[in-house]
Amino acid sequence: MKVYIVGNPLVKVDSLPFKLLPKLRKEFPEVRFEEADPTENFIPENDSIIIDTVVGIDHVRLFTDLDEFVPFSSVSAHDYDLGLHLQLLKKLGKIISVSILGIPISIDVSGKKKVMELLHSLFNRSARNPDVSS
Repeated sequence: MKVYIVGNPLVKVDSLPFKLLPKLRKEFPEVRFEEADPTENFIPENDSIIIDTVVGIDHVRLFTDLDEFVPFSSVSAHDYDLGLHLQLLKKLGKIISVSILGIPISIDVSGKKKVMELLHSLFNRSARNPDVSS
């Protein structure tokens, strides 16, 4: 199973997935966590999991449909984000589906526990369903 960690480790509000990485690797040693930058030719594997900071949510949330993200009008290249990137890949037929574990800009201990719970649930479901790619 592969999980992509997305964000910017240099920007405080976008670095939380990277800060969780040591704990994630310890909790899930059998999982391959890969750091990715959506602006650098990032094409995730189908049915993979992406962990990213999501603006506008106040709790940890699992997104399983790219259409759940609210589209907005882009006015510059700085508006190119993970949601837009994944929508383009889907439109081009490069991906079919991915799950995004969205983390709010600020997260407390219960939020970190929720991340672990959701990942355990996803990995258990994947282990029970051999049709899910790893």
